[in-house]
Amino acid sequence: FPRCANIQRCRQPIEIYMDGSLLNLLIANDHILYGKGLGNAILKKAPNRFSINYTEDFESTLFFLSSNNIDLIILDFQMPKGDLIYTVTSIKEKWPTIRIILNGMLSKASLKYFPSILTELDGLLSFVSSEDVYINAIDKVMGGGLYFYLPH
Repeated sequence: FPRCANIQRCRQPIEIYMDGSLLNLLIANDHILYGKGLGNAILKKAPNRFSINYTEDFESTLFFLSSNNIDLIILDFQMPKGDLIYTVTSIKEKWPTIRIILNGMLSKASLKYFPSILTELDGLLSFVSSEDVYINAIDKVMGGGLYFYLPH
C-alpha cells in the first residue's frame, strides 16, 4: 500500500480531535442515500463525536472547503463535476492538514487508476466496509496514522 509523502504531517495527531472536541467531518458522495446513511451509521456508532456535513460532487466539495473548517473528508472516488486527482491535489495544496479517506467500489486492482494521489491519501476504504471499520479508520487517521482496507 502507499506510503505518505510527508511522514511528519501524517504522523501528527489532530489536537482538536484528541481533546474530545467534535470532529468536523465532510462526506462527499454523489449517492445521497449512501452518504447520509454512512453519516447516520457513524453518528449512531459514535454519538457526540462528530459534526457531519455533506457534498455531492467534486466542485461543491472544494467550494464547501473554502468557507468551512473541516478536519476529515470521506471522499467518493467517482463523482460528477470535477476530477478526483485535481480535487485531492487541490485539497492538499490549500488545506494540508485536512485528512482524506477515499472510498468507493474499490479493489486492490483499481489502485492503478490513480497512482499519483495515493501518497496524498490518509486512508482508503471500500463501500462494503462496516461501521466499525469506518470508526477504526477515522480514529487511526485522526491519530496521525494511515488506514487502508480493501477486502477484494
